[in-house]
Amino acid sequence: MLEHVVEDREAYRSLFGSSTRGVFRSALEAPVRARARLAIEVWTREGVPGVPSDEPGIAEAAAYIAAGLAGAIEVWALNDENDAEAAAVRFASLMPRWWPEPAGEH
Repeated sequence: MLEHVVEDREAYRSLFGSSTRGVFRSALEAPVRARARLAIEVWTREGVPGVPSDEPGIAEAAAYIAAGLAGAIEVWALNDENDAEAAAVRFASLMPRWWPEPAGEH
């Protein structure tokens, strides 16, 4: 996703700066929210400590993660940094304490 922002940064800046910003943010958040919810449900079944295991906790956590990532992407799109990998590492560090580390991370 971040590499796509680098490739089309001006379009992202226009969308984040437009009067339809809210619609764009909602479209950006929706698939992230769905994926976060799915991950939370799987981790709940797997017994990952600290993961919300009930409604509305699952829905709230998924919404929180999606909105936070959309906000971070917006800030990043509006600056001039092009290192998507470094930004992804920073974004991962912002996830909730119970969010499992990516494979290969320590």
